[in-house]
Amino acid sequence: RSVRHIKEDDSERIVQVIQNISECRDLSKLEGNFLRYKLSGSDYVHPALNMGGSSRGKHESGRGTASWRFSCSDPNAQQVPKKARNIFIPDFPDWEIASIDLRQAEVIGFLWYAEEWKILDDVLRKGMDAHRRLASAIVGRDCTDEERDSYKNTTFALLYGESPRSTAMRLHKTIDEIKQARDFYFKMLPGTLQYRHDTIEFAKANGYVESPFGFRRYVFIDSEYGRAANQSCNARIQNIPPIVTGRAMISLHRELPKPARLWMQSHDEILLTYPKDMRQSVIECAIDNLRKPVPELSAPVLNMAGGLVFNVDIEIGDNWRDLVK
Repeated sequence: RSVRHIKEDDSERIVQVIQNISECRDLSKLEGNFLRYKLSGSDYVHPALNMGGSSRGKHESGRGTASWRFSCSDPNAQQVPKKARNIFIPDFPDWEIASIDLRQAEVIGFLWYAEEWKILDDVLRKGMDAHRRLASAIVGRDCTDEERDSYKNTTFALLYGESPRSTAMRLHKTIDEIKQARDFYFKMLPGTLQYRHDTIEFAKANGYVESPFGFRRYVFIDSEYGRAANQSCNARIQNIPPIVTGRAMISLHRELPKPARLWMQSHDEILLTYPKDMRQSVIECAIDNLRKPVPELSAPVLNMAGGLVFNVDIEIGDNWRDLVK
């Protein structure tokens, strides 16, 4: 009936029940997206890529998300649980799949807005993990993987306006611990509060926020807190990865050595398929296109006046699930 009625010797059984429910939820996504298709062994499924923004924040035919991220439909391949992605396979047995993913694209966009050049330089030039560096600074030692993941979520939670109480509940920590972490975080990254303040004030005055690429999201804000304020700060960052990725997709369509081709797109990830003996030329072409300077994200202080250059992660495998870096 409630947590108070759980006996200690029941905990393992209850955890198993929760895990089973989670697995059923994942399977239900597959059922809704794929089991309605009547496919033979030679048939293909082609999700529709929706690149535009939706003012309602929901998918509509041919429209993307309110935060300007890409979405796809019929079926929504981005909703496929990772453990079930082995159903996506290359065109032919002697082909393989490569996943090219922008590394830490959102946090890089935020650091650029906040003008946190030192950390940005470490991330882009030295290949440091921004979330691990921030978490280690907060805990005062080399952080664990679990701490790194927790503070990764906290980075964006603080940026998008999560309250100390909500953060404490999510991380299972006391409010005092969270407040200390927040104070340290804001001292270490003063641009965080400045970015949020400037974005909200601009939205109050103009009725919209705008990304570096000129995309606008119209929003009414009457308070520095709440859903509208948080969404306005979110949207300007969320627009960066899909534009960088989308431009690369356009040029890859023209420049990939044939018969290699664009295969699918999922969030910040571009998937390619090609004959295995073409791996080197395909990967080089993909890297060249994804690492082009982004002129709208100029950073003269980093000697990147022509624009930031993103790092990428590459994974390769025989299906979408079993990819290896």
